[in-house]
Formats: sequence, C-alpha cells, structure tokens
Amino acid sequence: MKWNRLFYYIMGIITVYFGTALVVKASLGAGFWTALFVGFSERFGMSAGFWFGITQLVVIFVNAWLKKRGPDLLAFIPIVLESLILDFWLIVVMGNWDFSMLGLWMKILIFTGGLITATFGLSLYIQTGFPRAPADDLFVSISERFRMRLGSAQVVVAVLATLMAYGVGGPVGLGTVLSVFLAGPCIELWTAKTAALLPS
Repeated sequence: MKWNRLFYYIMGIITVYFGTALVVKASLGAGFWTALFVGFSERFGMSAGFWFGITQLVVIFVNAWLKKRGPDLLAFIPIVLESLILDFWLIVVMGNWDFSMLGLWMKILIFTGGLITATFGLSLYIQTGFPRAPADDLFVSISERFRMRLGSAQVVVAVLATLMAYGVGGPVGLGTVLSVFLAGPCIELWTAKTAALLPS
C-alpha cells in the first residue's frame, strides 16, 4: 500500500507542474505562486525553479510558526523534486512552445486545462501522507491554525502571493486573478474525488 501511495505522490507532483507550466504558457498571467517565481527570475536572474526552492525554504519557517513546532526538514525532499520538475516542464519540454499568437478563447482553454490539471495533481499528492512542499502545506497550515476551510485558506495564500508577485513584476494577469478564486474551490472538489483513489 505504501508503494501505491508513493506512486500517487510522484504522479501527483508531476501532474501539478505539467498543469502549472500550461498555465504559464497560456500567457494570460501565471498562477499566483508561479507568477512570484517567474517575477523573481526576471528581476534577479536564475531560473523559476531556483526561486521556487528559495521561496519554499522561507515558507518552511512560516509553516513551523503556524503549527507551533520545529521546521519540517522532510519538506526539503519535495522542494528539490518539485523545483526540478518545474524546470523540466518549463525549459526542457515546453521551452519552445509559444501560445502568444493564439486567440483569446484558445488561451483560456489552455489555461483552464492547466488549472484543472494542476489542482487535480495537488489534491492527489497532499493526501498521500508523504512530505508536502512548504507552499502547498501553507494553506493546510492556515486552515488548521485558524479553522478555515481549505478553499478559503487557499484564497488567503493566493491573494498574498499575487500581491508579492505584482510587486516584483511577475506575470500577473487575468489568469492570475482567475487562479486566485478558482484554485481553492477546484482543490476542494478534487480532494473529495481523489481520496477514493488512495489505498487506506
């Protein structure tokens, strides 16, 4: 059973960042976290995956404060794994993909597909019991600390990340705003459905 959960954990992470990369490539404005990572990359250099890792390191300590316990050192595992997977999709697989010339409705379709895919992967991997990336654990920590619904906690995180992304010149746009308000409900919807996939 543990190996089955490990499979879903890895596949969930791969799926999250495939969807995330599609959202970025749709050119409607990246998702809130990705907009922040890309903004750091464009402002200070290095890859989005690098800034993903740095940001997650900071969030480890934020989560520790919210949970009133020591930093979760196992969170370094998904940090490394996810930063590599994000760069793999954005640079290796989709580096030459250009959707900028597509019509608005095609971009919206690609964005929507990416958001649905990413939230499905996220809802799957956070339920496996394996270490979560700090950014993904943040809304769970807020939900538990302040007794909020997962979707509401996700909106809080999304708004804060979007404001920071805008501050550093990240690709904030229509897609970012949509992801702020749609990601939370999508996660709640998928969480109920993906729970049935996981072995007990």
